[in-house]
Amino acid sequence: MFDTFVQTDAGKSRDVRNALNSSRQKAVEENRKRLSHIIRTIEFCGRQEIPLRGHRDAGALSLNESDCNDGVFKASSRLRVEAADKQTTDLFLKAPCNTSYLSWRVQNKVIFLMGDAIQKQILSDISQCKYFSIRADETTDVSQTEQLSLSVPFIKDTKVHEEFLCVVPVSSTTGKDLASTILTQLSQLGLNLKHMRGQGYDGARNMSGKYRGVQARVKELHPLAMYTHCCNHVLSLVISTSSQLPVIRNAMAAISDICVFMSRSAQRVSIFQDNVEKEASGSASFATEAETNLRHTLRRKT
Repeated sequence: MFDTFVQTDAGKSRDVRNALNSSRQKAVEENRKRLSHIIRTIEFCGRQEIPLRGHRDAGALSLNESDCNDGVFKASSRLRVEAADKQTTDLFLKAPCNTSYLSWRVQNKVIFLMGDAIQKQILSDISQCKYFSIRADETTDVSQTEQLSLSVPFIKDTKVHEEFLCVVPVSSTTGKDLASTILTQLSQLGLNLKHMRGQGYDGARNMSGKYRGVQARVKELHPLAMYTHCCNHVLSLVISTSSQLPVIRNAMAAISDICVFMSRSAQRVSIFQDNVEKEASGSASFATEAETNLRHTLRRKT
């Protein structure tokens, strides 16, 4: 659907109904121009990681500033329309209510189509690189729904890339069911599981279990998918374990107390920054002097 819109908007394809009805053709062209601006606005918000919604984001678009927060999407659209020509402004101000494309339903539809297009591009890159690994982690969202996030590391142009694929709701967190969910989802996305060469999870028993964990069940079907314990989880475990040592625990407590002490006074922070800059410049001068002495020594020896 998204590809069809792009081709039609670029003039590569034409609807036969528009060829028979010139007024309909004009209305369709105006709707597409309006929708193009809306898509660009949503794309901008997505790239900047800005949420679209406000307290009151329904209704027609007005060039007058609202007394209340009408949402980032409407504010961005207003800014875009104000900077455009009169023809573009009329597209929004004189648009029929049923084709304004400003509703949250249209926003969600555009976001879904963009996500689908991005996912297809990621899958295409993975297919071209052929071999890939899988990383998965389960978590519970604010609605208390258990979810499994899937990401895929692969090598492209001699560089390691890791791309997020999707989030899958799960009803069971046993190793057998999670392994089945992962393999089924990867197959539905069109990835060739025979080319999977690695898998990485946390240290939970249902994920890393030697006999009944996800990694064991996946490796049983795909022996070349070597399991690696997630390095971030390993670091977390190491820090948690080392914090039980009195020396490290006391050092961390002292650092925490110092941070609290410094942050409660702007004057302390200023004095601290000045001393850090002096120490840094002193270290740089010392390093320069040491380098100069080393060069003189080497010259004398040669």
